[in-house]
Amino acid sequence: MPKTLTKLQEQIVARVLADPMNTLYLSKGQVNSAQSLITKGLLSKYCYASMIQSQYLTPEIKSVFFGENDVVFAIQDIYDNCWLTFEDRELVAKPRSKEKADRIVAALKVLRSTELKAAA
Repeated sequence: MPKTLTKLQEQIVARVLADPMNTLYLSKGQVNSAQSLITKGLLSKYCYASMIQSQYLTPEIKSVFFGENDVVFAIQDIYDNCWLTFEDRELVAKPRSKEKADRIVAALKVLRSTELKAAA
C-alpha cells in the first residue's frame, strides 16, 4: 500500500510535532512539498508554505502520519542533525545517529511487548 506522505513531507510533520513551540522555516523543494500538503487539505489553508507552525497541522495529517508508521518509529530530522523517535504519538528521544535511533526503537518495542504480555 503506497504511503500518502512523501519522505520529505513526513520529515516536515515530524519536525513540527517534535518542536511545536517553534516555526519550521522551509526553502526550495521543501516549500513545494508543504504547498502540496496545503492543496490536499492536510495543512491549514492559512499556512504559509515556507513557515509551518504546529497550529497549521490538521487532525487529518496527524492521523495519516501516525497511521502510516509503527507505534514506535524513528524518522530523520529535516535538518539532518538528529533522528526523531516517537512512541504512542509522542516524541521520546532525539539521538544523533541512526544506529542509536534503531537501538532505542528496538528497545522500546521489546519493552512494549513485555508490558503487553504482563498485562494479559
